Amino acid sequence: MASLNTSELQFAFTFFAKFSALHNNNFNRFIIPSTILEGKDNYDYNGTDLVLDDYFIQFKMSSVLTRSYANEAHELNTPYFRFEVKNEPTRLSRSGMGQLDFLIRHANNPVEVNKVYYVTPSFDMKRFARKSGRQFWASNFYHSAPANIDDFCACIDIGSIDPSWVNSDNEHVICYEHSSDGAYFFSEPKRINKIKSIVSANSISGAYSKQHTTINNRISQIQKSFSDEAAGESISIRENSLASIQGYLLENFNIFWIPLISRRNN
Repeated sequence: MASLNTSELQFAFTFFAKFSALHNNNFNRFIIPSTILEGKDNYDYNGTDLVLDDYFIQFKMSSVLTRSYANEAHELNTPYFRFEVKNEPTRLSRSGMGQLDFLIRHANNPVEVNKVYYVTPSFDMKRFARKSGRQFWASNFYHSAPANIDDFCACIDIGSIDPSWVNSDNEHVICYEHSSDGAYFFSEPKRINKIKSIVSANSISGAYSKQHTTINNRISQIQKSFSDEAAGESISIRENSLASIQGYLLENFNIFWIPLISRRNN
């Protein structure tokens, strides 16, 4: 079993940036629950890491299983991906419900049609066999165009998990192959749905503007714009305060910039 050389936070932020770009940043509901609210019974978005309109998302980090004698290999071909599912009752839950219980309830909401997913890293092991080293995610997913999001993510449809399969322990795992449209829920192998393409499955490819490019190209555009503005004296270099730079980026590029300032040694 091999772990992936990226953190859940890095993966989640990158997914959010690319998924938002695919929707042209056009979400009316944008919520990141705190860890306290996430575990409360009476919170509308409990169990989630991110809510974007009707998308309810919980991020999970997967591991790669490459051995033919791996525990779930009788149901899947190796290599495959696996992540653990937590469902022990949360500290603030008086009902005894766990994270997966909350997510299944959102998926089966009789009033709202919610798209509830586990989102986790995934990629074609044959295609990237020689590129899966320490810099894999930085060199591929992080620098890829938003339209390529399906090449590096798996979206597990939580609505396909039967509540009767779930208990309050923490022994559940979900396993999947990158190229498959199915996954398996263990301890007893139950087949569930995996969204093969979050781009086409949710009809957002038409909303995606072809103007979106990689992060590096975006930076180059902004740098050139600053140079052009400075040359035309639209921005005074002497008066380029943080507020004026933020205003310029927000007005011209729809970017809210928060600089990271490090302490100088001198």
